[in-house]
Amino acid sequence: LILLLISYVKLLYAFLFINVLFLLHIYDHMQIQNNMK
Repeated sequence: LILLLISYVKLLYAFLFINVLFLLHIYDHMQIQNNMK
């Protein structure tokens, strides 16, 4: 049960990490577009 919980938390953290990277990528892209105007 404990191992299942740990693996679930790891998956949750990986998912959040990917979402943060994705949002940062979008934010950087938007900043570049704003600078080009």
